[in-house]
Amino acid sequence: ALSIATTLQTSVTTLRQALNNSLQASSYLGVADGGLTQIEQLLQRMNALSTQASSGALSATERGFLNTEFYHLYREIDRIAETTNFNNVRVLQQDHGETRIGTALNTTQGVRAYGQVNFTTSNIGAGQTIVLNNVTLTEGTDFTRGATINTTVQNLADALNVSTNKRINVARYTAEGSILKIEHKATGALGNVYTINEQSSTGGGSFDTIGLQLDASRRFTLYEGADGGGGNQINSVTATGGSTTTLLTSQNQTPSTARYFFTTGTNIADGDTFRIDDGIGSSVFFTFRNAPAASLDVQVGATGEESLRNLVSTFNNYLNTSPASNTIQGIRMVEMWRSGDEVFVASQLPGIPFDFIGLTPATDALDIGETGAGISLETPNQAAGPFNLSSGSDTGGVNTTGITNDAFVGKISGFEATYVADDSIRLNITVGEHTYTANLTDTDPTTNTEIQFTSKDGGYFYVEFAAREGRAVENQADAATFARDLDFAFSGLNFYRRQSLDFNQVDLLNGVDISVTTDDFSNLVFEDVSVQAASAGVSAQITFTLNGETYRSHDQIGTEIGSREFFTFISEDDSGKSIRLTAGASSFSLDSTEEAQELEDALKEALAFETLDINDTLLARQFQVGDTSEQSISILLQYIATDTLFSGGTPDILTQESAAAAQSAVLAAIDYVISARAEVGSLQERFDVAADNISSALRNQDIARGALEDTDIASESTKFAQNNVKVQAAISMLAQTNALRISLITRLLAG
Repeated sequence: ALSIATTLQTSVTTLRQALNNSLQASSYLGVADGGLTQIEQLLQRMNALSTQASSGALSATERGFLNTEFYHLYREIDRIAETTNFNNVRVLQQDHGETRIGTALNTTQGVRAYGQVNFTTSNIGAGQTIVLNNVTLTEGTDFTRGATINTTVQNLADALNVSTNKRINVARYTAEGSILKIEHKATGALGNVYTINEQSSTGGGSFDTIGLQLDASRRFTLYEGADGGGGNQINSVTATGGSTTTLLTSQNQTPSTARYFFTTGTNIADGDTFRIDDGIGSSVFFTFRNAPAASLDVQVGATGEESLRNLVSTFNNYLNTSPASNTIQGIRMVEMWRSGDEVFVASQLPGIPFDFIGLTPATDALDIGETGAGISLETPNQAAGPFNLSSGSDTGGVNTTGITNDAFVGKISGFEATYVADDSIRLNITVGEHTYTANLTDTDPTTNTEIQFTSKDGGYFYVEFAAREGRAVENQADAATFARDLDFAFSGLNFYRRQSLDFNQVDLLNGVDISVTTDDFSNLVFEDVSVQAASAGVSAQITFTLNGETYRSHDQIGTEIGSREFFTFISEDDSGKSIRLTAGASSFSLDSTEEAQELEDALKEALAFETLDINDTLLARQFQVGDTSEQSISILLQYIATDTLFSGGTPDILTQESAAAAQSAVLAAIDYVISARAEVGSLQERFDVAADNISSALRNQDIARGALEDTDIASESTKFAQNNVKVQAAISMLAQTNALRISLITRLLAG
């Protein structure tokens, strides 16, 4: 009985709270109905105003007065809907899920560039040289000749694999007999610029190179390196911020750049040229023509902006077609973009882009020039042309040029160190599925020291340690402390990766590429995109909203996005985040509202936008009205806002025609609110019934519990009285017995 009574007591306690829940739900609905009643009254007034504005006896001014009240009533609807709440919970605008569908990432993997050198003679001669990636390696100094060619090639591969030269250690080297195989450590087109220069080597005809031959002088590059969409693009990972300690040098990874513009207010002339060094000792000339006839001819436009847009399109189309001359191998390492009537040329990699066969950046770096009185180049700290791309730096801090690891984003930590010898450690860090390792032979160097962390498949990165800012390492405990110092140094850096998106195929966007640079790819959700047409003196503008952040164009689009042009849109909240839109073979004119809307609609379709009715994504509020959680009633009211009442439009009553349209919209809104009030009423009735049912169940179960557990006061009182009588009788008898004994004893003593 006690067990059953305890179970019933639990049920009684639960039902009492369920009754409170029902009463709260009824109050919640009462607040909702109050808010809806006020909104309905506003709509009724708006209906009267729209009816009044339909009168032909009113002037435009008088309709304007009516419209002022109409508009303020319209705004008041949103205020009431937003502020109607029960216990700080909105009742007319319930919580809802996402109304957009996220966009998938392109996870296509890149391909490593490769090549090989076959040594065709019996052995390499003493002092013979081989030039790899603009680095001259000499037998006897940089590697040792063996007894056979196979041993020599193995010695060469071993020396190359331990080299600290940045131009050499970007690749892996394998000896297979008399063949030296070369494979770039990073996937993508980055590896295609690694060169093998037979002409500048010695040894006559002892080389037979397998690679991409650049010209008749027997210069080759590695080949078949291809970018992927999964973060395997040139310079796809960048670092912002700086070391939080002095252990590392200052972050200083900057691409070289130059600016190209018109010096006159007129257009460029037929025959003017734009020259860019091709990276192999010659130049490519883009010539402006009124009637282009060749692939490198640029159409002279009607305006300066159009001419420069055509230059960018011609340049990027040239890269896209991979010309047979192979000069694309060097030029592809720079990129060109336009901002209004200016063009920028920049290296895709930090630092100064060296010419493949040049000696110094001052004389043989990739450079640009021009002919024509109406055009000019401007680069920092250079007074006259031809201009080298300048102001770049690839020293300082952390260089992530070679990273091809999707997980290398955000904050990177978890360094480990193994003690090798005094002041010598082996460092490693695991990022995602890839482990990077490096040897630091001096933990407190006297000069700035750069080391390379490399992995099997995730690419590589460089870290530069500052002079005299390290620590002595004499045991494993010291090594572990050094690793923690390195973690702390990295805590001030944030890593961003650029990755292409997979999106729906839309005819208008054929060939278009959209990529995102961010530090978190876990859930990309495009919430909005808008395209604003160009107007008099105002550039067209494209705005994206991604994961709650607004991205706007960093450059002036002008009136058109040309063929192969790209524009970058920067987050207003974090300058390290961006979206890049690259056009395909077709251009996009944006000088009319219709054309801008067409592009906007195409982008929304491509990015998997699905504008759902917000009522389809509302999250129901649950109220338990029984002694188990399954016995619940859900409140799911229609979402109330001007957007849902008026289907996203903003009606006005400034004309008879618009007043008629507004009246139709208001009447539809009134029906919407009446429907919502009907739902509120039916739910209130349901909760009232539930409350009555709970009250009945509560009474019955409490009576049953009492019958099993409560004390019978009348019965127990009778028993108590009977027991008291018995005790009193016993005491009386004992007293009488004691008195008798005393009487007998007294008589005996007297007798």
